[in-house]
Amino acid sequence: MENRLKILFVEDVLSDYELAVREIRQSGTDIETMRVDEPVAFRKALGKFQPDVVISDYAMPRFNGLDALKITRESDPHMPFIVLTGSMNEETAVVCMKAGATDYVLKEHCARLPFSVQEALEKRKIAGEKEQALQRLRESEEKYKSLFSNSHAVMMLVDPEDGGIVDVNPAACNFYGWTHKELTSKKISEINTLTAEEIEKEIKDAVAEKRNHFHFRHRKASGEIRDVEVYTGPITVEERILLYSIVHDITERRELGKALQESEKRYREMFVSNPLPMLIYEAESFRIIEVNDAAVSKYEYTREEFTKMTLEDLHPEEDIPALLAAAQESSEGFRYSRAWRHRRKDGSLMMVEISSHALPEREGKKYQLALANDITARLEAENMLREAKEKAEASDRLKTAFLNNISHEVRTPLNGIVGFAGIMMNEDMPREEKEQALQVLQSSSDRLIGTINNYMDISLIVSGNMEVNITTVNCRELLQDLFMQCRDRAEAKGLQARLLLPESLSDPVLKTDPDLLKKALGHLTDNAVKFTGEGEVVLGMRREEDQMVFFVRDTGPGIQKESLENIFAHFSQEDDSRTRKFEGSGLGLSIARGISGILGGVIEVDTEPGKGSEFRMVLPGEKNPPATAKETAAGIASERGEEPLKILVAEDDAASFFYLQKIMEKKMRAEMIYARNGQEAVEKFRENPGIALVLMDIKMPVMNGLEATRQIKSTDKNVPVLAITAYAMSGEEHMAREAGCDEYITKPVQVDLLLQKIQKYGYRFRK
Repeated sequence: MENRLKILFVEDVLSDYELAVREIRQSGTDIETMRVDEPVAFRKALGKFQPDVVISDYAMPRFNGLDALKITRESDPHMPFIVLTGSMNEETAVVCMKAGATDYVLKEHCARLPFSVQEALEKRKIAGEKEQALQRLRESEEKYKSLFSNSHAVMMLVDPEDGGIVDVNPAACNFYGWTHKELTSKKISEINTLTAEEIEKEIKDAVAEKRNHFHFRHRKASGEIRDVEVYTGPITVEERILLYSIVHDITERRELGKALQESEKRYREMFVSNPLPMLIYEAESFRIIEVNDAAVSKYEYTREEFTKMTLEDLHPEEDIPALLAAAQESSEGFRYSRAWRHRRKDGSLMMVEISSHALPEREGKKYQLALANDITARLEAENMLREAKEKAEASDRLKTAFLNNISHEVRTPLNGIVGFAGIMMNEDMPREEKEQALQVLQSSSDRLIGTINNYMDISLIVSGNMEVNITTVNCRELLQDLFMQCRDRAEAKGLQARLLLPESLSDPVLKTDPDLLKKALGHLTDNAVKFTGEGEVVLGMRREEDQMVFFVRDTGPGIQKESLENIFAHFSQEDDSRTRKFEGSGLGLSIARGISGILGGVIEVDTEPGKGSEFRMVLPGEKNPPATAKETAAGIASERGEEPLKILVAEDDAASFFYLQKIMEKKMRAEMIYARNGQEAVEKFRENPGIALVLMDIKMPVMNGLEATRQIKSTDKNVPVLAITAYAMSGEEHMAREAGCDEYITKPVQVDLLLQKIQKYGYRFRK
């Protein structure tokens, strides 16, 4: 049967073998036995029979116990091996025990054999327990050395009648410090610190087999007191009931247990009180086992909720493949150390920097300790610093371009003025040459004045200090006057000039600033004449619904699509070669666009390379445009007879606001609420209930768009917020969505894309 104890005997005398078998069976042990008496058979039996215990005679004709012991140890170092011999002196016994024998029993004391077998098995069990204890110690702090690996168990026989110690093994002598004779002359009460009455009670419980496991404190010969655990039970030896005891010194284990408890308490306190979120999770399944208070506070889940979750539950669905890939790619167990997006209970996302470390295995399972550091604010700060750096660098480049440009544009006409002024001082200069010199002086002066005016205008536009005076303007008269100037310049280049004024516009009037309007259109006509080599330049106007459209059309070289936005930048023309070919400050279109925005309009361009271009300045035709670049257009939509859609635009650039305003009012009934910075956006959102849509610039003074979005979302988490930014850097969109923005659009804003984003939220537009 499987529960039988298998004993391999190495014995040449059959009767001795039968006696030993009988003794063991009489002890109540169910055994299966096999007998051999020579080396070859013994080796085969070890492999085939696979005994639990080996019992060997010491001296045999063809074999001896020491050789059998050596073969056994080679096969299984921990196999219980008992020497059973007819005669053995103390020296021979010591040799056997040093060679690794578990015990030795004289044949004349064969009755001890069952106990010796049990003792041997117990030793093997103890060895296993010691190994498990050592493994637990290594798992906890991995700094404690093996306490029991080379020690033998202490064993003794005690007479329950008087508590006298009947017999002890060498390990007991080594442990207690007394000789065998000294120990066997003592009573158990002399080494046990309990009172005589307490010892008597424990002995009675052991004899009655009520208990077999005890904890005592034992006194050694040196006077030292040691904590021990004792496994004991009654046995019969020569018709005498004795208590067979196995003693383990657990003093170090108890001290280690206390140290371990203190260590675990210390680490527990560190885990619980750490200000950063900490999670313990199973490495293979990602199942969360435990979290600290900071994790509960940061993620807003309860501990019970956490323990029902895995790491995947903290990640957005789109990030899970990357999480799994990171786990699969690691060859030394998953290392979770990097930055990830984590989701709070309310659904909001945060960027966390994770540092994960392996913990000791428990019951064959691997665990990791993860520390999560919320770096959302840090990333935003880094982004802001990066944006500030880029703006500073752009500002430096702009300053350099400004200095280079102003140097060229001022020195060039000055050269003509100074040079020809010097020439004209020659009194002998012919009249015809003087007239030519005067013309050069006049043109150079005009150019210098124009350059200075342009720099002044762009400065006023950029600073927001351009003065606006709204009056009723007769557009026909304004265009006719402007056309006369344009025609003279065009004809001077051999170009045709035409003015298109529809007859249906008998008296086209517009409430706007006539000087600014004329200045903006003047820059458009100047550009058309400058860049057109042959053909014509056309100036005109038309009405489109409630808008007045002024246009300048030419048959020049046209503009490449990739250069369209660049031509509106300060000091820019289309490319370097044209910059070298055509004179000018490169500010004309910048000024025209800036003025258009201030007057509540936009500049539109249609162009085809090789055929020409049409620049359109579109202004509100029926209602008053804003008096300054900083006013809102709320009044325009409110007069249309129906409830307009309230749209909050947070934008520090006035031209960008008016551009968005024009798009919205053309496509839908809209009340545009203008905020110049993030703080103002938050205040106006709270002051104006019913705002249905927010267009949010990211980079603004006072408060940036990210923080403004967070505060707006805290007031109304359902209002759609569309981020509109010129900073299309890596990670910018992610930061915007982390802050709560629902959509993300980069400048320059594409009208179709903007309308498509807005339509996602159920809003429809005019065709």
